[in-house]
Amino acid sequence: MRIEFEKYFFFLERIGSRYYLIAGAVFFLFYVVLKNKILHKKIQSLFPKNTDYLREIFYSTITILIFGFIPLFFIANPAMKSHTTLYDNISDYGWAYYFLAYPIMFIMHDTYFYWTHRIMHHKSLFNTMHLVHHKSTNPSPWAAYAFHPLESIVEVGILSFSYLLFQCTQRILLFSFYFLLCIIYTGTWVGNYTLKALVKVLLESGLTLLLTIINTINILKVIMVCTFYFGIASWALFAPIMMKLLKK
Repeated sequence: MRIEFEKYFFFLERIGSRYYLIAGAVFFLFYVVLKNKILHKKIQSLFPKNTDYLREIFYSTITILIFGFIPLFFIANPAMKSHTTLYDNISDYGWAYYFLAYPIMFIMHDTYFYWTHRIMHHKSLFNTMHLVHHKSTNPSPWAAYAFHPLESIVEVGILSFSYLLFQCTQRILLFSFYFLLCIIYTGTWVGNYTLKALVKVLLESGLTLLLTIINTINILKVIMVCTFYFGIASWALFAPIMMKLLKK
């Protein structure tokens, strides 16, 4: 397939802007503006080194470059799009299904993420595929997409499966889903501070809007945890088989 760089850069802009804007805003607020106010509440007293930030941004940028190829291949390629389950008009399946698709996607993603994550922790794969992500022992918001390129390919695999197996709109898969995941992943790295400390500082600073955003992130994280266990339950029958494969 000939790469159409104009469309590729369009997808990169949509995917990458969410990472740089969200991670950058959270980093600026908690690691620069409010740094001294909540330092004593930080779970790890030390801050990452500048080299750690650069490493996380570097690998996250590579991840974004890899993520951009998936919609380019499935959406911008007429030969492939005809074989996908994507639809353009919400009215085709109704608004109820449109909103129901979000929790379904979270369940699918968490189930997929759990098993692929466990597989990458296998001793034969960890150093090659997953060690890069674990180098962020004191992670910052920039670590949201800091994966080894091979892990990035595995991570974006759920999107490929969704294009072919799950009926939903491009808006959910390409924009909303990436956007929500970026918020959740970035919010996870803000966890280096205790929630009590974040709430206290935000109230004292009068940042009520930001407090709402943080609470929303925490709600989304709770939803992710709930769907995670639901996904584990749905895959329980296959667990013995997977364990045997991992031991080989």
